[in-house]
Amino acid sequence: FVTSRENWKWRHARSDAEKAVRRQERRVKEIIFQSEEDRKI
Repeated sequence: FVTSRENWKWRHARSDAEKAVRRQERRVKEIIFQSEEDRKI
């Protein structure tokens, strides 16, 4: 049995983790895009 507060904390932590993952993915995409742009020159 999980209290609603524990559940809220868990959901909150999970959404923070998902945000971090998305930020990481965006950074990786930007780096890949940048290196592709560099190769064109």
